[in-house]
Amino acid sequence: INRQTVRTIMKKDLHFYPYKTQLTQELKESDHKQRRDWTTKLLQLNVDDPNFWQKLKR
Repeated sequence: INRQTVRTIMKKDLHFYPYKTQLTQELKESDHKQRRDWTTKLLQLNVDDPNFWQKLKR
């Protein structure tokens, strides 16, 4: 199969796109606790106010 044909199939049919590797920040041990705490807080806000997520969209 032609290389361009493969690229076309990947883009149009499979929705795959070429990408470049990006360096991101490293997660530290303390980040896991912060993420868990933040998630717990958001979940509690949702329990307290069922419209919480709708308010964020505004």
